[in-house]
Amino acid sequence: MAIQATESGLRVLHVIETLGVGGAEQLLVNILPELSLLGAHCEVAVLWPPYTLAEELEKRGITVHRFGLTQRWNVSKGVSVLKTLVSSNFPIIHSHLFFPMLYAAASRPLLPKLRSVLTFHNQTFIGFPANTPWKKIRRSWEAWFTNHCFEYLTAVSDSVGDHYAEQLGIERARIHTVPDGVPLDIAPDSTLDVTSIRRQYGVPVDAFLIVSPGRLIEQKGHKFLLEAVLQLRSQGTCPFVKIIGNGSLREAFLTIIREHVLAGHVGIIDALPHSDLFPLIQSADLVVLPSIFEGFGIVLCECMLLSKPVLATQCGGFGEIIEDDKSGVLVPPGDSSALASAIHKLTWDPDKRHRIASAARDRIVMKFSAQAVASEYLKIYRQVAKV
Repeated sequence: MAIQATESGLRVLHVIETLGVGGAEQLLVNILPELSLLGAHCEVAVLWPPYTLAEELEKRGITVHRFGLTQRWNVSKGVSVLKTLVSSNFPIIHSHLFFPMLYAAASRPLLPKLRSVLTFHNQTFIGFPANTPWKKIRRSWEAWFTNHCFEYLTAVSDSVGDHYAEQLGIERARIHTVPDGVPLDIAPDSTLDVTSIRRQYGVPVDAFLIVSPGRLIEQKGHKFLLEAVLQLRSQGTCPFVKIIGNGSLREAFLTIIREHVLAGHVGIIDALPHSDLFPLIQSADLVVLPSIFEGFGIVLCECMLLSKPVLATQCGGFGEIIEDDKSGVLVPPGDSSALASAIHKLTWDPDKRHRIASAARDRIVMKFSAQAVASEYLKIYRQVAKV
């Protein structure tokens, strides 16, 4: 892939905690190659392992600097390493998540010409409320730094912007919504052998298959999907369900599956690379994303680009991506009965599934392409460079 000449002055260092599999990390994989094509030279500084997505970035021509820090709160070392990399090389630094924000802010007195952008990716204080003295202190630091040390603030959704404005006392007009973007080369594979894929994962060819990708943590709400399946079984409906992901709740979910004798219909699959995940999603009749809260939802966009019908919760970014009953179906978060009811209706309404699936891809193409998001960030960097 040819890369255009770098636009003068637009050298941007993106700083992120890790390159594990997550929304903020995947955003960099999606948009930095597009920014390169638009003429902005971007590199990535990663504070500590894992570096799972580093190879994918490097394959796309993006330099990745692995700091290898062993102590997150060693601010002096973090700032020292960051200063060495940034000094004279990058006039703009773009921080993602808490510790990059902290290190970038602490670097400002040492780098007076540095210009800083900060992106909010999630609704942190829903999952981790500031309800202890230490958490309140940390939030007060975050509030001061974000209000005083950054020229430009963005959020991946209106909901995330509202969240941080409230929690950190930021003037809402200062936080600009720039959604995550996904590459439009994700598309349904018309040659896919669905029968073979289903057999590979132990799913009968004619079964109604639900796929639910997401980390096995409380935020992703898989508990409510399992409760919904139990309700559906009591009503005489029992779809096959494949939950795809790793996380701390894996054993707890396996216990529920075992105790309620669901193993014949519900299974957990380790997290899959896109090359394996997308065919499995395509082989499904319905994708269910039952999160309790979400900043944005890149996996939701990917499923919609694959033209799959999606049932998700009305939380955070999900409600901004899906137009309810048009490009997907939304239910309240944490409500297993509403989830069960919606699954039941969609199971027996193939016309509706087809209709929302057809509209899903168009919705993402129109609103959430990586190219459009990269163009928006290019405008921001040009603006910040002139400050």
